Amino acid sequence: MCDNRMKFRRTAPIFQPAMWNVYDSAMAGRERTNNVCEGWNNGYSKLFGHANPSLWTGTNILFIVHI
Repeated sequence: MCDNRMKFRRTAPIFQPAMWNVYDSAMAGRERTNNVCEGWNNGYSKLFGHANPSLWTGTNILFIVHI
């Protein structure tokens, strides 16, 4: 008799729970979201005009901003 069921292997997670779990932060009264990162990405996008600028565009804009 042929067993046609799929067999899954247990693999280690790419990101460990300690990295993304917010339980300890919530219990300590700290932030539970990544709003700080989202705010930084939003500012970056506004500075460069889009989310993924080329290396040339990014270099030119950073050079102009620091002059």
